[in-house]
Parts: sequence; structure tokens; C-alpha cells
Amino acid sequence: MAVRGIDWYLTDKTAGTWNTIADRLRKFSPRLDLQSHIDFAASNAVVIHEYPSEGIDFIAANGARLIRELQNCSTDTGKPAYIEGRWKGAKEAVEGAKRDLMANFGKGKPDRNSWALDISFKATKGVGFREIWYLEVTERQLKLRSARPVDQPQLRLDLLFAGRFEAPNSAIDLSALHWAIGDPDPASGMQQCNVHIDNVGVTADLGGGMGAAITPDLLYHTVVELGFRTGLKGFLPDSVLQRVDFVLPSSHENYALNFGAQVTAIDRKDLKLKFRGVCSVHDGGCDWSATVSLSGTSNLLGGRRR
Repeated sequence: MAVRGIDWYLTDKTAGTWNTIADRLRKFSPRLDLQSHIDFAASNAVVIHEYPSEGIDFIAANGARLIRELQNCSTDTGKPAYIEGRWKGAKEAVEGAKRDLMANFGKGKPDRNSWALDISFKATKGVGFREIWYLEVTERQLKLRSARPVDQPQLRLDLLFAGRFEAPNSAIDLSALHWAIGDPDPASGMQQCNVHIDNVGVTADLGGGMGAAITPDLLYHTVVELGFRTGLKGFLPDSVLQRVDFVLPSSHENYALNFGAQVTAIDRKDLKLKFRGVCSVHDGGCDWSATVSLSGTSNLLGGRRR
């Protein structure tokens, strides 16, 4: 029997997920060819989901080789692309947290292993790899923070005010690849794997020689991506799970104390309609706001789209 290639598994609904993840893998060095890591001879060799946040399930052709490639993968500036971890159990996590707490009081050394990172892999089967953010303040961000009206230099932009209408960082790609490399099955030796894109990155390198660390986005990831979208999968339609979002303090919101929900009623390339309700917490209390966002593109003048 002829071995089927990836084209046999692609459909109109799943091609977007495959292309999004495959394109993302090309930005690292060396480039990872996902097809070469799939055992197409296996039954149910690959399952491509409709949404990149659910990603691609596949049987590894050689799990050890895939792990080595991920360990040696780097960004275009030579920095490590991923951080590796595994859930080791609640007891190990508690002991690690205890060691770090005691170290803060000068009693003992900090935990060598990141117990917080291990916790972030609790829902990951086998060995996990998370893409690392390398956060840098752009020149545009610096200019915005220093912007002042010419006639009233004492005034400054309220960058958090925009969060009442739309996520302040919605134009910035804050997503991150997440791999799960399953342990070999004792009977068959097969390794079930998954790669998907989390809407927010859980690990970041802030510089200063501290290395990669867990970010506050762990809250959003746990509540929305794990608790809501993964926990309720099968109970609610996928379209509902993907179009309903919860507003929490996260990188999308510049970590402002914004709480609420956002519903994307229409999500097409040429037209988007969103409803957003937010409570913005501050020293004086809470400001409530409800907004409607409509955006799109057209070709009314007959010009060529770009």
C-alpha cells in the first residue's frame, strides 16, 4: 500500500492550520520540516484541526530525533527557540516552590529546576517545548510613551485607556508554539505528539542574563485556553469556543486590570465585528465600558488589493 503524504489529510478547513504552523517553523534555524517527522505509515498518522490553537496531532517517525531538533533550534539571532519541561507531579512542584521561598529569606539556594515551568506543562503529555518570547521595546513604543501635545506638553497619552475599546496589543503577535512529545507506547513504541499555537506566550526572556521565565500570561492561558477552550471542548461548538474570549490582565491588555469578555460575531478576512465589555479596575474603583468594533476592507474603486 502506498504511503499517504500530507496532501491527503488537508481539507479547506484544515489547510490554514497546517500552513500557519509550517510557516512559523520556517523562521527558526535550522528550519524544521514537520512532514519529515510524521510516520505516514502509521494508522491515523496525522490529524489536523480547524484552528491553530488546537494544532496538529501526529505520530512521530522518530521522537528522539524530533526532540534533538527542538533542543538545537534557535532564533535568527542565535538565541534558543524553545524551553523544555515536563510535569513531574504536585509533590515536586510544591517542594520546588518551598526551596525558592526559603532562598528568598537567605536559607538555602534557589531551585535549579523551574517548578513554575513544570506546572505550565501539567496538561502536556510527555515532554513539552514552549516557544520563548524575547521581549524588546520598539522605537515606536518609546515614542508613544514620550508623546506630548505641542501646545500642552504637560499632557501625555493614556495608553491603558485604549484597553476599554480593544486589546492594546492586538496588533502585535504575542502567540507562541507549544509542542507535546509523548512518551513511547510500551506495546507499539509509537509516540503521540501535538504542536499548536497558544494565543499568548507563557515563557519569556526579559534579558539581564536571567534566562527564560514564566510570565503572568499563565493566568490567561490556564483560564481561557485550558479551562474554557480545552475543558469545554465537546460540550460547546468549536466556533463558540474560538469566538468567545475573556478579558484578563495579560500581555494583550498590557497587564492592565481589565476584566470582561469579547465576542467576535463576524470573523472574515474582509469583515470583522466584535463586541467587548470591560471593567477597568483602578484606585478609584471600576470603570465599565461596552464597545462595538467593526473593521473591513473593500474594493469599491476597483483598485487592486494588496
